[in-house]
Amino acid sequence: MLLKKRFLIVLDDVSSPLQLKSLLEEHDSKGLGSRIIIASRNKQVLRYGCTKIYEVKELLHHEAFQLFQFHAFRQNQPSEADVDLLHRAINYAKGIPLALILLGSNLCDKHIEEWESELVKLEGTPNKDIKTF
Repeated sequence: MLLKKRFLIVLDDVSSPLQLKSLLEEHDSKGLGSRIIIASRNKQVLRYGCTKIYEVKELLHHEAFQLFQFHAFRQNQPSEADVDLLHRAINYAKGIPLALILLGSNLCDKHIEEWESELVKLEGTPNKDIKTF
């Protein structure tokens, strides 16, 4: 269907080199200007057939703070009492944008006691959707 046509394919969370191999072999004759963007937590997966590998960098602390605050508080500003927990959450996410978004969204609209409980739980057993390396 895509033979000799220009396209953009975005794949998220590719975990197996076999998945990537079959996709790339199928699309050997892609149209000029076509792109396939692959996201994976495993660099070994990307080594098969990828011409460029871009590693997502950690956000600077103030950037991480803004991103997390936006998702955790929406339009509200955190109180002084919340700032310590906010910094703990940001440190847990290690500046990784997706982790900040997931954690902030998960904690949004929860009481401070729930934040404390969730952070204690995450520090002991990390969330499977939030992988900070």
